[in-house]
Amino acid sequence: MRVLRLRVLPWSAGGPASQLLLHPHRLLVSVQSNNEVGDWDLRSCERVRCVWASVAPVLSVTQSTPRGCHAVLPVGPDRWYAGSDDCRLRLWDWARPADSRIVAGKFSDSVNRRVAYRREAREALTANSNTDVLFEAYLSANAGAASGGTSSSAAANVAATSGASLVASSAPPAGSLLSAQQRASTMGFRDAVTDIALMHAGQPYLLTATRDGVIKYWK
Repeated sequence: MRVLRLRVLPWSAGGPASQLLLHPHRLLVSVQSNNEVGDWDLRSCERVRCVWASVAPVLSVTQSTPRGCHAVLPVGPDRWYAGSDDCRLRLWDWARPADSRIVAGKFSDSVNRRVAYRREAREALTANSNTDVLFEAYLSANAGAASGGTSSSAAANVAATSGASLVASSAPPAGSLLSAQQRASTMGFRDAVTDIALMHAGQPYLLTATRDGVIKYWK
């Protein structure tokens, strides 16, 4: 029996890993804190990129929030969907950070909530290297539609995958008199997003599963 050579990543996350996913030449690791997903280079054992949707200081090893990311779905070399236990589905876009967004939020999210996304280089785990961080920041309701901002109404903000536009299958029928808050409640999640899948059947369908046993598809 062959013995595998062991290499240990210099792990510094505030919580345990919840999912490992191979990406071209890299390893994506979703973490049970700070809604973090790290992109690790297995040759250098460095976390070269990281997404961070937490109010804790970016890349802090002493402060963290308990919100974890449970599901990651790459839809290209620089775009990921990520689902977490804050009941939100996010699209992270490294090439165009302003296109990152909350695709679908918690059913009780305020429709006036705005978020912005910034990309910065931060000091990495070892000397002479940096980690590229794409992180989420909340803005006040009266700050206007910030670059990369989003409301929790998924029908207007659902993400593009493979060049096709996805529209929530649970959207109210045309002519509906539902308020914006009611639409957000209908389309939002009521429990943690635990899995994400992409299916092509004439057109792309994005599937999401949540801890309360609900599966939604978006087309």
